[in-house]
Amino acid sequence: MYDWVDVFRLKRYPTQVRLDLFEKNVLKSAVSAIENGEMHHLPGQYFPLRRVCKGEPREMFNFMPREEAFFSLFQQSSQNVIEGGRLLKELMDDFQDVREKVGRIKDVEHQGDEITHEIVRRLNQTFITPLDREDIHDLTSALDDILDEIDAVADLFLIYKISKPTDTAVKLADILYKASEEVGKGVDNLAQGNLDANQFNIHVNSLENEADRLSRNAISTLFEEEKDPIMVMKWKEIYESFEIGTDCCEDAANVLERIALKAT
Repeated sequence: MYDWVDVFRLKRYPTQVRLDLFEKNVLKSAVSAIENGEMHHLPGQYFPLRRVCKGEPREMFNFMPREEAFFSLFQQSSQNVIEGGRLLKELMDDFQDVREKVGRIKDVEHQGDEITHEIVRRLNQTFITPLDREDIHDLTSALDDILDEIDAVADLFLIYKISKPTDTAVKLADILYKASEEVGKGVDNLAQGNLDANQFNIHVNSLENEADRLSRNAISTLFEEEKDPIMVMKWKEIYESFEIGTDCCEDAANVLERIALKAT
């Protein structure tokens, strides 16, 4: 949970920051050392606190940088996910130039990896983060997983040399695209400081249930009607990959809801 604390307990500089539990405990130790005149016992990175106590509050921001760019990066990542979902839906709706379209999805997935690496890099370099570190990590991973699964589905159509998508595959691609859009809306909502993530979670959950139903029914029909065991294997994996993609969207929505609950 976020906890609003007066970092230095100095009335002259009543600065407040949002801290996770570990950071709060570290700063409380620093405050106690300052009050007891034990600055020499603190690690070197805490020495700038002495300047704060002497009346130079701007130095504080060197001591504990607060990186707000995470929200922008989350939005970039979610928009990339939506673009990947759109391209997959486009592939299913117009199954032409498959290799080229799969390549475009692969390019989007590579862009997503770059964004993910940038978020992780900033996370490792930032002392005070706008969200709990585990939430930043989990949301980053969840968004990356969605795009990875979209890329995996597209690859299967190319690797297995599928001649034409089934009606179920077209419907599943549409559901996955809609679910990615809802995740994107939830991320935008978070970036704007709106803590109501429940509506997006409900929509994604409904879409995931629909994808689960379609996938189960399609696999059941596949085993009943398809005589070629190789085709059974191929389509079963494709349907399951679509379902995993919507599961990943639900995971991202759950992280967003958890973040919202912590901040309330």
